[in-house]
Amino acid sequence: MPKRAKKREQLKRNRQIKTSQKKKKTSKRQKKNKQAEEKNKKQDKKNKKQDKNKKQEEEKNQVENGNSQKKSSKRKRDNDDNDSSEVPKKSKKKLKSGVVVSGLSPQTTKAELQTIFGKIGEISEIELDNSDKSQPIAHISYKNQKDSESAMKTINGTESHGHALTVVPLTTTIFIRNLSSTSTFSSVAKYFSQVGPIHKMQLIYQNEITPVMAHISFRDIKDSFKAYKLKGTYLDGSKLTISLQWDKSTTLSAVGDKNSS
Repeated sequence: MPKRAKKREQLKRNRQIKTSQKKKKTSKRQKKNKQAEEKNKKQDKKNKKQDKNKKQEEEKNQVENGNSQKKSSKRKRDNDDNDSSEVPKKSKKKLKSGVVVSGLSPQTTKAELQTIFGKIGEISEIELDNSDKSQPIAHISYKNQKDSESAMKTINGTESHGHALTVVPLTTTIFIRNLSSTSTFSSVAKYFSQVGPIHKMQLIYQNEITPVMAHISFRDIKDSFKAYKLKGTYLDGSKLTISLQWDKSTTLSAVGDKNSS
């Protein structure tokens, strides 16, 4: 065989050997990478399992702690109940209804109100406010709601010291009119919450633009009476008119309903 042919044959074999070696190296590298991937997958699986076990352990501890706290709370309540049997607690029952008396004379006293309204039924509380001599006002609560209704029917329109008495029902709700066009839900709520916690409030608009009225419910009737005494005060530059009854004469739309816990 000629030398050139031998040389070409040798070069060909060398190339084949190198190609074969490269394939082996590539195959070995791929195999190594695959093993590394499998190892990483196993490790990830192991880590996930550990995380799951850890989470379950934490949840178990939380449940145990919660049960422990419940038991502790129950023991505390039981102890409190035992203590309460020895030391009576004061009743925190709030008044829910009554009557408001206006048209009073500046000379009217609580004793006179007791005499006039006590004929109807047993009175639980009388609050007389004569700070405004021109418009004294009183709040009277009966132990029986029916007595409040009887007082309105019987005493309303009668005279005392030459003044005709006006007796109207008082509940936890008041109605505010003559709001300023600049008044907002927040400004009204802030102004009236100064007398006590508001349970529910609605701001009333005319033509869905101008605020003209609001009705507010308080948690305690005493706060309702305090708010009622704010009539004639100014909010956002407008003198407020406050009543105890809903005025159905105007077609209005209500927005901004709010309940407080």
